[in-house]
Amino acid sequence: MAQQLVGTGLNVGRHEGTVRGRVRYIGKPADVVKLMRDPEVTSTVVLTQGGAVTFAGAILPKRPIGLITIEGAPESHLGIVSREFSIPAVMSVQLTSDDGIARVGANGLTTAEYVQHVVAALNDKLVELDCEDPETGRVYLI
Repeated sequence: MAQQLVGTGLNVGRHEGTVRGRVRYIGKPADVVKLMRDPEVTSTVVLTQGGAVTFAGAILPKRPIGLITIEGAPESHLGIVSREFSIPAVMSVQLTSDDGIARVGANGLTTAEYVQHVVAALNDKLVELDCEDPETGRVYLI
């Protein structure tokens, strides 16, 4: 199956090999509840905006196959918890194509347009996470 590198980010913890799953964006509490009840949660790559455990933290005990965040760092609470559960995670993902959309606004925060761009590019897509490099995680469309 052909792969296309779609993004890179901070690798939370080194994992040998790759994992594949369908991306599901969680942006509100109802998304979390729905995903927690989904029998396919263990084959899901969770996509969330931030590195806080507010939404994604509740899902990690269900053992999703992977995690991608738009913001955050491996030292964040979500990064620490994903390491504890041995879940491959790519944080602060940067897409290979930004289509001219600014990631950071004048206020220093991630723009809503960039979040929407990442969600549109990844949500409901089949991806492969490569977290073998100790520093950089890679996201491939498959």
